[in-house]
Amino acid sequence: FLVDIDFFKHVNDSYGHLTGDEVICSTVEVIRQTLREKDILARYGGEEFIIYLPNTNQSQALLLAEQIKSNIEMNQIIFDHVSHPVSITISMGLLSINNDFRAETKDNPKTYLNDLFESVDKALYQAKKEGRNRIVSIIS
Repeated sequence: FLVDIDFFKHVNDSYGHLTGDEVICSTVEVIRQTLREKDILARYGGEEFIIYLPNTNQSQALLLAEQIKSNIEMNQIIFDHVSHPVSITISMGLLSINNDFRAETKDNPKTYLNDLFESVDKALYQAKKEGRNRIVSIIS
């Protein structure tokens, strides 16, 4: 998955960067609690995160993605200096890798990884273009 917090700039602009940082930390905690022990979560940049799910097929990954999206949407973040709880949504690109794709690129790992990131990034931007707070799933 490639995950992006929707309208994060609005959070920073409305409540300040310290609140934005708390939103990121709270989002990470919700994702971590939803993931399985073998899954890997990393910050990809700003308010984007990448999640690797080893030995997981597309339908299993989609179920987990839906659970993460739902848990994030239900999370109410409370701040002393904000009169109401802050909640966010996320957009996700989900990339499932088939064995043919691996076979084609195994001789050049850098190209392989770049192709994976480009594919999942396109899926994420499609989710954002379609209105955000959604998951776009593709297979490579």
